[in-house]
Amino acid sequence: MFSDQFNLAHYLLEHNLEAGRGDKVALSWRDEEHRYSDLSDKSSRLAHGFLQLGLRPEERVLIVLPDRPEFAWTWFATLKCGAVFAMVNPLLKSEDYAYYLDYSQASIAVVDETLAETFHHLAEECPSLRAVVVAGGEGSSEDSG
Repeated sequence: MFSDQFNLAHYLLEHNLEAGRGDKVALSWRDEEHRYSDLSDKSSRLAHGFLQLGLRPEERVLIVLPDRPEFAWTWFATLKCGAVFAMVNPLLKSEDYAYYLDYSQASIAVVDETLAETFHHLAEECPSLRAVVVAGGEGSSEDSG
């Protein structure tokens, strides 16, 4: 059923664009509606940024975001790059994040803005972590598109 070049982002997202559903709502959050085409565009932009940061297939991206659109963009961007996502709760303690960074050997961490300082400090002690990407605040999902 799946080809040798199977990509979950294509199967779940791009496939809907090919089927002409780009204007259909793919994600609702609060009073926002995000269409398949929007989700694809934003995740593609982020995937390009990941590649510019040196992300390679099968490397890990640690996602430390609450449930909001940035989480979906990051999840799909990771898949588009052929990378592997690891997700952790954004309400953990600093030592827990240090454990997950070490365990996952993440190359990139995408974190909520409230965790930016914590992760910048953790990055100094985590040799695998090349970049920390900070997602915008609670007020607007557009901040980190």
